[in-house]
Amino acid sequence: MAQPPSGVLMLTLSMLFFAGTPTAEASSIINGEETDTLPQVVSLFAADEQGEGDFFCSGTVIGEQAVLTAAHCIWYFELLAATGHPNLWVLSGTDVSEDGTQDSVRATDWVAHPGFDLTHLNNDVGLVFLPENNFDFDVMPVNRDAITDAEIGTKQRYVGFGISDELTGQAGVKRFGDIPLNNFEVDVLFGYDPHGRFNACSGDSGGAVLEFNELGWEITGVISAGGQPEGDGVECTGGYTLSPRVDAHLEWIEEYTEVWSAEEWKNRFERTPEVDEEPRSAGCSTAPDQRFLIPGLALVIGLLRLGRRRAELRP
Repeated sequence: MAQPPSGVLMLTLSMLFFAGTPTAEASSIINGEETDTLPQVVSLFAADEQGEGDFFCSGTVIGEQAVLTAAHCIWYFELLAATGHPNLWVLSGTDVSEDGTQDSVRATDWVAHPGFDLTHLNNDVGLVFLPENNFDFDVMPVNRDAITDAEIGTKQRYVGFGISDELTGQAGVKRFGDIPLNNFEVDVLFGYDPHGRFNACSGDSGGAVLEFNELGWEITGVISAGGQPEGDGVECTGGYTLSPRVDAHLEWIEEYTEVWSAEEWKNRFERTPEVDEEPRSAGCSTAPDQRFLIPGLALVIGLLRLGRRRAELRP
């Protein structure tokens, strides 16, 4: 099997613009707790022909050969590919910034939802395809049930490889945070910690929003973008996170890969999927440290602030 690419190079500042703001911005978990569990949540790595590059987004293995991520991560990778980093790797492990990569698979293809709108982040879901699944863990079950008002206030687990501190910008370590569901629309979830402690941030984009039931974890959302409840602030701390709903995009996902809910998994394989322990409270992370930015990319991403999808947060 191919060795994981080594070295670090670029990418991180652009991701700070994604999940850290109310527009098309990337995410990570602020004040998140490091975890060596939930191996299905992986890191996406863009490399040149010498294997040098950097991690730029997160994703979740939901099919035997498919990783669910954000469509804007696909868009961003294609920019990187055009500037000399055409190789997309999927890395598993706890700390992919150092020597903590446990396994790696080079992607063969990728696709963004055809309805993806970069300006407003509609349908911000995408898939990365693997030639084979060499990972030694079960895939993450998906949530098929529609979200209801009864779930408002329920804590959901946000998991990603983004930065955990906006001051240090350290990223590449898998972290999680439990954030209450504040509101939802037909296609998205809004997570918000009223105490201002936890939130997603740069590098968490494409990561998992998970719910726990009697059969274990299911992925219910894909970390996409965020912003401040009031005003135009772009800080991750104290903000909210917008995440496309998995149940609302399953028809498209299942055009490309077979997926299972936790109940379907149990019925098919006569056991519950191994997706680790039930939740306990913790925080979230943020994105990688800036190395250097691809020329012209800052301007492109800055223009995205002209179009926004605001959260209608509940008091």
